[in-house]
Amino acid sequence: MEKNKIQHLNITTDKLFDDIRNIIEQGRRQAYAATNQIVLLTYWHIGRRIVEEEQHGKARAQYGTRLIKTLAEQLVPKYGATFCKRNLDYFRQFYLCFNDLERLYRLQTLRPESGM
Repeated sequence: MEKNKIQHLNITTDKLFDDIRNIIEQGRRQAYAATNQIVLLTYWHIGRRIVEEEQHGKARAQYGTRLIKTLAEQLVPKYGATFCKRNLDYFRQFYLCFNDLERLYRLQTLRPESGM
């Protein structure tokens, strides 16, 4: 009789462990997806501001402005290498490619790995 109780307890514990593990993993997937979306929007907004500042309402930016280089010199010491000149250039280009925020949201919701 005691053996059956222990076996039943092990089965119950195993099931509980699996359920909790699944809850944790699902929560992590959702947290990663939400974080990725926030990071993406942050980079998009940075790119938008750079383009707005560079172009001052004109169709094209002036060639040779030092805006991105200067920004990188100010941002890297405070926020790290993520905001280096190369990445700021990428953020700018990202915004230029996806300047329609609604389109960007639609692309995000279509991603199968978004977990949402």
